[in-house]
Amino acid sequence: MGTVKRLLLVLLISLLILGGFPVFTNALSLGYPFGGKIKSVTICTCPASFGWQITVGPPRPGIFMYSPFFSRLFSYYKIMTPGSYVLGVASGYMACLPISTTGCGAPIGPGGPLIRFVGTSVR
Repeated sequence: MGTVKRLLLVLLISLLILGGFPVFTNALSLGYPFGGKIKSVTICTCPASFGWQITVGPPRPGIFMYSPFFSRLFSYYKIMTPGSYVLGVASGYMACLPISTTGCGAPIGPGGPLIRFVGTSVR
């Protein structure tokens, strides 16, 4: 058996063995996928973090930040309606800041990942 054939055989066996293991899709995705029922919405009034802090319930729960400048919203546009269902992708981080007489105040809640893409349900 020649060295080229042996090399190809080793390569084929390696691909068959390593190809059987699952690929972790979060490492390849655009961010953190989330989805569930909207539990609460808090408005962030400071111009530096203008948007909404959205608390999402199961199955992929969390606290996420929606910004009309950086987030893309798909139908049915019910992002501020508790009880609606959302499905999307978030990445990065954004704080929820209120406006005060001296500028932006202390953060409201923990903030969260910035929503990149999100779609909502009819209700």
